[in-house]
Amino acid sequence: DELAPSIPLIVCFHGNGGKATAKDRFGRLFTDPGVQRRLDPRGAAVLVPQSRVEYFSDPAGYARLVENVILRHPAIDPRRVAAYGFSQGAAFAHEIAMAEPALFRAAATGSSYYRASLAELARGTRVRFYCALAKNDKGIYEQGVGTARALAFICPDSRYVEYEKRGHFFIEPEDKTGRALRGAERGAEHGVPHNAERFVDWLADALTR
Repeated sequence: DELAPSIPLIVCFHGNGGKATAKDRFGRLFTDPGVQRRLDPRGAAVLVPQSRVEYFSDPAGYARLVENVILRHPAIDPRRVAAYGFSQGAAFAHEIAMAEPALFRAAATGSSYYRASLAELARGTRVRFYCALAKNDKGIYEQGVGTARALAFICPDSRYVEYEKRGHFFIEPEDKTGRALRGAERGAEHGVPHNAERFVDWLADALTR
């Protein structure tokens, strides 16, 4: 059945002031044919909302938006939704994933400065997180590193990737996690060494398991 819920949904949150370029800047990451095939043989849906002002707020409101999109598109599997964010959008991805852990199976954040409460961290244990920060991203790193490390420690199948010098950045599909892929045969299947898990590999697995 073509309408059977099967494909994942990636929801991308832009950074502060990034509304104008969000679709091309982040949408392209997940509409790339190779990334689409890696996420699911039938591809993946991509949603790039724009903030009401220059930054995101109101997690409950955006959660309802995502739920309405799922209702309107029956091919999307509501159990396979991921949040992806950069900068302020990454902080919001942290916030919304921990506020709505039943909606988001995974969340990926690049350059997030979010500081989660203990209650948020407890709710977040239901979500798989990929958090990436650079030490030379002054002000951002210092604020966000505690939450990023805590989530990677307490949330199953999660990752924290730290760079010495990458500045203020967003996660790319080919970014390496420092982990090995699950099985040499999987690495061979996707044309990469078995010891080189990429962000897109992690995301595909996080949305499947």
